[in-house]
Amino acid sequence: MTEQENKIACHPGADIDCAMSVAYVEIGGNTGHGKYHYHYHYQPGMVLVPGHHRNVTMRYRFDQAVGFNFRIRKLISSDSQNQISNIEYDPDGRWVSFRNANDRSTLIFFMVVVEDLQRGETFSCDPEVGNDPQITP
Repeated sequence: MTEQENKIACHPGADIDCAMSVAYVEIGGNTGHGKYHYHYHYQPGMVLVPGHHRNVTMRYRFDQAVGFNFRIRKLISSDSQNQISNIEYDPDGRWVSFRNANDRSTLIFFMVVVEDLQRGETFSCDPEVGNDPQITP
């Protein structure tokens, strides 16, 4: 992915929109007992919410190449600081969005649960989000 494509895939700002790819690979994948591969289109390997932004809307969405047999079914987080709220799911299962208060420094682990309708299996994809309201970019 080029630098420009990477900037388009994950737009930092008042809203953060990150594309993700998932695919059935049968063997050698990074989730679902090695049967599936997922990738979030951002660098480095975690999203750092900028310090000057509060109540950021974040959205994880499938990129256009992801087959329609995949559906986002659930977002689970390790949030113990009341940072995450207003979780919404696309009726077609193509994205999940939520509000991130970003008023405390914390690393939040997420599990995006994806269902493969074609094979009747579910698997998890785990983006990381860091809140650091003390920093400025």
